[in-house]
Amino acid sequence: MLCYVLLKFHLKSQYNIAFRKFEDVDFNRFGDVLSAYKNAIQHEKQLSALKEKFDFGLLQNKFKNESCPLRNLTLMDEKSTTALLSYPASGNSWTRHLIEQLSGISTCAPSNRKRGCIVFKMHRHTPEVLKRFDNAIIIIRNPLYSSKSFFHFKYGKQKDKPLSNRTAIERHKGYADPSLFFSSKWTNHVTKGLLKWRNSYIGWLNVFKRKGMILVYEHMQQNLVEDMTRIVRYLKIPVTPRDFWCAFVNQEGKKHRIPENKTVTKVSNIFTAKQKRTALKYVCEVSRVARDLGIDLDISQWTDLTETPNTTLCL
Repeated sequence: MLCYVLLKFHLKSQYNIAFRKFEDVDFNRFGDVLSAYKNAIQHEKQLSALKEKFDFGLLQNKFKNESCPLRNLTLMDEKSTTALLSYPASGNSWTRHLIEQLSGISTCAPSNRKRGCIVFKMHRHTPEVLKRFDNAIIIIRNPLYSSKSFFHFKYGKQKDKPLSNRTAIERHKGYADPSLFFSSKWTNHVTKGLLKWRNSYIGWLNVFKRKGMILVYEHMQQNLVEDMTRIVRYLKIPVTPRDFWCAFVNQEGKKHRIPENKTVTKVSNIFTAKQKRTALKYVCEVSRVARDLGIDLDISQWTDLTETPNTTLCL
């Protein structure tokens, strides 16, 4: 029983979504067995308590007829040292919205240095910028989709306004002209963007190692209640069951881009085979760094990265 609890605690960390095979475990990583055992027991108690507290079926039965207005946001008394990190267009604004609705506390953009924000949004990965943060939530998304979404952000038109005159919300909701995806702008965007994607995640993983928490964007889309529970636990947010339910009901943020109905800009049409191979290469490099740090990064849904179906993305 002790070995099982220790093993589960070691593998099912804040980062992890999937378990490893038993024979792949390096027991030397446990360190002090007694300390690991105590942490494992505490982890299991907290996780079980939260799962019971935020059981979706129970919340739905109890609060489905409740009114859920958006929360009025306040500031914390103390200064936060938690960063919210991602490559652009990977769900950072959405996660900020969820955290604010769960906690009732404001999040901050990099330009806003005021005290009292619960997390600080960040896209940069230089050590100088990151040194003021002790913890981090790292959001990762399939680079093919984040590249496409970021291109819309950069070049999307809105109400016939010049690009330079768009508001922040308009920049998030606009769409680039389809012809731009077959121009040198798109080619340069992909070449530079994929390398930045790789360098950013490798940098963040190496800085925060096991002190942070990883959210996989595609996993959040399909398992939002589970990932909201992990956010609550990681940030130690005192959330009532009603607040949790209302955050789920109000999950859509103001900056959500309405899905487009254009076949021409589907991922399968706008990336060359070479660009996909480069993306897969960088994804596997990030995955190996995560694995070396003892972090299981579940990218099994990113099947668009390969032309061969039913294959393991990274060995």
